[in-house]
Amino acid sequence: MYGDAELRLAPWLEQHPDEFFLATKTHARDGDGARASLQRSLTRMGVDHVDLIQLHNLVEPYEWGVAHAPGGALEALRRARDEGLTRFIGVTGHGLRIAGMHMQSLQRFDYDSVLLPYNFTLLNDRHYRASVEQLLDVCAEHNVAVQTIKSIARRRWSEPRRAEGERRQSWYRFPPTTTSRPTSGLTTCRRCSTAASWTGSDSAVGRGLVSPSGPSRTNGWLRGCRCTPGPRPNPRRDTAPELR
Repeated sequence: MYGDAELRLAPWLEQHPDEFFLATKTHARDGDGARASLQRSLTRMGVDHVDLIQLHNLVEPYEWGVAHAPGGALEALRRARDEGLTRFIGVTGHGLRIAGMHMQSLQRFDYDSVLLPYNFTLLNDRHYRASVEQLLDVCAEHNVAVQTIKSIARRRWSEPRRAEGERRQSWYRFPPTTTSRPTSGLTTCRRCSTAASWTGSDSAVGRGLVSPSGPSRTNGWLRGCRCTPGPRPNPRRDTAPELR
């Protein structure tokens, strides 16, 4: 769904069938649109099914209602799952409201996975942290996979325009750095590694994607993370001054 990403993946997937956990998303909220979106992804990637299809950024109440109503996206994706076009169904989102909306989604349907922002800076917001902790507890109780994003994010760009010579590889700022270019220098690499390790140190999110059928093939990323999953990290207690 991101530009030509699926088309670029297709040759690799053909050479390495069944070696990866394959996930995609749909922006559609109606059933016909969701089915068409999934079918388009399958065609573009040259596969007959995906492991996970996700309702993307389901945060607005009206869109949530459409997706879960009769004839909505969820109904279509459940039918697609019954037909073998996907193994699992998940939900994703951005922003400070998303943990609460994921809770609402899990009350409506037994989703297999959720995806949301989780990083040192965001977890310093006590309201967001409280809703995330509640969500993680529910996911652990019901064996719902937790996927996290933006582990190395610090905040959105507050300046609407780039300064002369400035490079922006994303819509959010990376951890602070002493170098002028955020993609150069060991200082940046160490800070990004620290940020990813801090996120991965939470046993609730450091396992990779876990489904009712057991750990998936996505948990290998943790091998490159200098951390040991353990008690949930606490930004008020843990020392990570380089991330502030």
